[in-house]
Amino acid sequence: DAGSSYRFYSPALTEAARARLAMEEALRRGIEQKEFVVFYQPLVSLDDRRIHGLEALLRWMPEAGPMVGP
Repeated sequence: DAGSSYRFYSPALTEAARARLAMEEALRRGIEQKEFVVFYQPLVSLDDRRIHGLEALLRWMPEAGPMVGP
């Protein structure tokens, strides 16, 4: 029953919410600014050293900073 529970406020909760909102805003801006780039990475078998496929990796390269890692 939701009415029988309680929660404590913490400044960390507000900070976490602000960080999530800031990231969401930055991602939306990155999409609008076309800051995302696709890199293709081969999948190589260690047994026979042959390429058996590839992965498409989406990377964020914001104009105001270095590439964002996965």
